[in-house]
Amino acid sequence: MKHTLFRVISATKTMKLQHRIDSLAKRTSTLVISTFVISTLMLILTYALPAQALFDATVNQSIVGSHETFELNLRTDVDSASAPDLAPLSEDFEILGTRQNRQIRIINGQTESWRDWIITLMPKQTGDLMIPSLALGSERSQPINISVRNDIDDGSGSSTSPVFILAEVNSEEVYVQQEIVFTLQILYRVQLYDDSRLTPLTIEDAIVKQLGETRKFDTIIENTRYKVFELIFSIHPQQAGLLQIPSLTFNGVAADGRDPFAGSFFSTPGKPIVARSPVIQIDVKPRPDNYPANVWLPARDLTIKENWSQAPDKLQVGDAITRTITIEAEGLSSVQLPPVVLNKPEGVNSYPDKSSSSDEETPSGVKGSRTDAIAMIPTRAGTIKLPAVKYDWFDTENNQHRVAEIPERIINIGSGLDTSPLPATPTPMMPIPAQSDTPELPVPEQAEPEEHDHTLWKLIVAALMLLWLCTVGFWWYTRNQPAPKSVAASAMPKTINPSLLSGKQPLSEKQAFTRLEAACNNGDAKIIREQLKQWCLALVADPKLTTMAQYLQRLDSNELSKLCEKLDAYLYSGSSEPIDAKELLNLCRLLRPKTKDQNNKGDMNDIYPE
Repeated sequence: MKHTLFRVISATKTMKLQHRIDSLAKRTSTLVISTFVISTLMLILTYALPAQALFDATVNQSIVGSHETFELNLRTDVDSASAPDLAPLSEDFEILGTRQNRQIRIINGQTESWRDWIITLMPKQTGDLMIPSLALGSERSQPINISVRNDIDDGSGSSTSPVFILAEVNSEEVYVQQEIVFTLQILYRVQLYDDSRLTPLTIEDAIVKQLGETRKFDTIIENTRYKVFELIFSIHPQQAGLLQIPSLTFNGVAADGRDPFAGSFFSTPGKPIVARSPVIQIDVKPRPDNYPANVWLPARDLTIKENWSQAPDKLQVGDAITRTITIEAEGLSSVQLPPVVLNKPEGVNSYPDKSSSSDEETPSGVKGSRTDAIAMIPTRAGTIKLPAVKYDWFDTENNQHRVAEIPERIINIGSGLDTSPLPATPTPMMPIPAQSDTPELPVPEQAEPEEHDHTLWKLIVAALMLLWLCTVGFWWYTRNQPAPKSVAASAMPKTINPSLLSGKQPLSEKQAFTRLEAACNNGDAKIIREQLKQWCLALVADPKLTTMAQYLQRLDSNELSKLCEKLDAYLYSGSSEPIDAKELLNLCRLLRPKTKDQNNKGDMNDIYPE
């Protein structure tokens, strides 16, 4: 009985165990089938659906200064020829440059590649700005918040930016038309390409000029070496009020050492950089009400000086001398300097000569100079008083009116009766009249000789024959030597023989006219005037008269007076129109005496000189 019960219990347990085994097999089969189905579905989905592309946006800094630039990097792993749409950036940012590069990486046989667009941006305003979501095909990047602040480094030299600008002026308060020296320094510590540029400096109601060329040098700021571009400007405000020197922008391209493909086919070389100078305001004051002069000349310093072409104390009547006055002003250009006003003294004929002006550009500012010259000819002997020359200006260093002055001068003028030999060095040439064009003067009728003069004439003829025979014999003796030409011969010499002009005694009218005739044929304007003066002295023969003006008044010839004025203007005032020497000589011939006794005496003097 027990044995049978044991068998029943064992059969029951076996049946339960078999049931459990069957149940577990069913569950395992269901799990395997489910796993297979899920894996198959995932594999099908993997190959049936396209892969999700990468398009990401990042910035190198999220907090920037109002004067700083930053970089936006857009990355994609899709090999596409299209580029992202950057138009939404222009609302709050200025796009200074865009460059791109492509990289390929192979790790354990797997290849990865991506493309980057690096955009250099400058914020247009301060505050919290947002880089919007950008599109590349059907993909879009995420937006990025940017904080633009004014309290970040202002370019004083402690900036970490690779380039910044320093700007300063010599004074923030000036008078109208006073010079402002504006110095601009561009400092950089990276290698720049040659296409760097700076916006031009233009200021309304002001004259702006760069002083010299752009300087290049090195400097060290906070243990960092910088290269420097330095520009210096001269600014002259033309209107009182507030003058604003605007911000200038420097744009450059720096070599990017972090780009391994810089300069290659896959990358655009260089990184755009930008820097801006601060705005500077100048208070321009009006001209002081108590300034007495009519011309407003604000300068740091102003000097006036004079020079003479020869010693003024050795002048003679009729001599010409040139007085040159030079004005030099620091802080004023030459165009701002008015001409010197010279009062004409008594006893002097004056003619304005050439003037000139120039500017000297120095690091401390512009230095203008003006030169005015005047030619003077004394017309009387004795003392002549030249009045003082005064030049008003305003001292901007001490804020007071000043007067630059040349004191008055007393000059002693000689009588001008010197008959020393003429100088051999010619001055500007005059037209030389041809001897063949000289008109024949009328020969005065000769009176019939009286009976008691026959003996005298016979003696004269005999003396002439004897003199002629001596001349023929001398010529025969010296026939192999060239005969000298006479000054009064038909072929006039081109230069004046000094031996002809070496007499120390007062010249006769005949001798003086011979000199004048030779000078007119020579064409030397200075010698012509001197010989004209000597001939007038011999012709008038009045020791009380000493000046050319007195000689011309005694001769009472308007034509000769006009020719003399024209000759003086040609010699001493820079006139380009010379006189006609032939006309002058013919006019003097008509003024010579033509009486019988004077003509006969002149003929006798040719043979028997005094």
